[in-house]
Order: sequence, then C-alpha cells, then structure tokens
Amino acid sequence: MVALAVRLKDHPLEGLLALALLLNPQEVHRVGLLSALKAPVLTGPLGYLVAERLGAVGPLLGLFYLVGFGGALALLAALVFALRDR
Repeated sequence: MVALAVRLKDHPLEGLLALALLLNPQEVHRVGLLSALKAPVLTGPLGYLVAERLGAVGPLLGLFYLVGFGGALALLAALVFALRDR
C-alpha cells in the first residue's frame, strides 16, 4: 500500500485507502493500538487516514469490529455444531 501511495502521490488516495480499510478493518485496531502504546513505528498511509478521519474513535471501532466478528464466528460455530449433533 505504501508503494502504491508513493506511485500515485499526485492523485487523491482517500477513496482507495477507505476501501482498503473496509476490506481490512483490523488495520484500524492495529493503528489505534500502536498510537495508544506511543510506539515509534511507521503506520503508513492507512495509519494517517485512521488518525486524521477517525481520531480517538478509531481504536474503539476496531475493538468493536474484533468483538463483533469474534461473536459472530462463535455463534456460527454453535449453530453448525447444534445442527450437526441432531
């Protein structure tokens, strides 16, 4: 993604980066965790978009995504095992 951002530096990339966040919402959680830990690492263009657009709400959205997705997978597993044991 960084190479693509450098290659297309003259074009606005917010739409593309927002699409990348929709395809991988765990990136929001990663960037939020790194910023909360004050880790001196490069988060890339997605990290900039998360910090600029979502601010302090970004890490919470990432956490809600992880909890929601984990809960949905647990419910799906419970359904599959319940149907299998009939």
